[in-house]
Amino acid sequence: MAGKIKIHSKDNRIIIICQKNIKINTREIEVLKKNSIQELIVPTVSMVGNKIKLFYDLTGYVPFVDAIENSVKKKEFVKTVMALPVLLDKLETQYMQKNNLILDMKYVFFNLKTGMMKYIYLPLIHLDKQDETIDFLKILPYYTVFSPSEDVDYVAEYIRFFRDNITFSMYDFKEMVQKISARGVQSNILKQSNDDTVRKKYGNLLDLTTGEKILISKSKYVIGKNEDCDLVINSSHVSRQHAYIMYSEGTYYVVDMGSTNKTFIDDVPIVKGIPTELHNGMQVKFADRPYRFFLAVKGAVD
Repeated sequence: MAGKIKIHSKDNRIIIICQKNIKINTREIEVLKKNSIQELIVPTVSMVGNKIKLFYDLTGYVPFVDAIENSVKKKEFVKTVMALPVLLDKLETQYMQKNNLILDMKYVFFNLKTGMMKYIYLPLIHLDKQDETIDFLKILPYYTVFSPSEDVDYVAEYIRFFRDNITFSMYDFKEMVQKISARGVQSNILKQSNDDTVRKKYGNLLDLTTGEKILISKSKYVIGKNEDCDLVINSSHVSRQHAYIMYSEGTYYVVDMGSTNKTFIDDVPIVKGIPTELHNGMQVKFADRPYRFFLAVKGAVD
């Protein structure tokens, strides 16, 4: 028989009180303790008789609704909506249940130190709880204050996706977000990236296998194992055209081109086709080949 929970907030903590028939999933507790999925807040478990209590410490966190009420730009909104599908993929690799995520807007948080969304996961067995993924993604724009300096037509397109699709498909959702994300950035590549006067530093890749330093010399710099790629990687795990790095409006992005073995930033896979911002010092891995992205004055010697 499936059971229910009660949620309480007290002294900067979330307290989950479980019915007697609910059990702790000890394997999932160990996964959480190892911090294998950084987006999840690690609970403290307490047993009072046969009753289970889970305590989630919120020190350093703010409610996510507070973090998105101040002029959110499109790239920030895209990052927000894609954070959940990425998390769901991680749960699947650890054989954890997406139904056990709490996706009520009141109980999703933002880590002020890391800038990462944080979620409450219930490591429980025999839990009577529905999957809240679709509802969370559907209502997110209604809680978001969008930047007045940008065209927000993409928000209407996002909302229309849920109105027009009776059956939700995560694949179709990602494709829709990919389109609205790439539209503005890609249209500005040539206009912004060829003006060298606005660039004080240039993007580079440090090959962590060979130590070679590589200047990202073009506005769209393609990486793969094909001989016509700008950076040719000789690896059977790397796709023919694996990914590309582009520069737009003072920022570098990496885009996975639908590779077989994925592109990773700091060991986290990025979503195909969606420009992901690069920052100085990030590790970028194309399948099994790791590189370090860094900014330097063109022609400078370290």
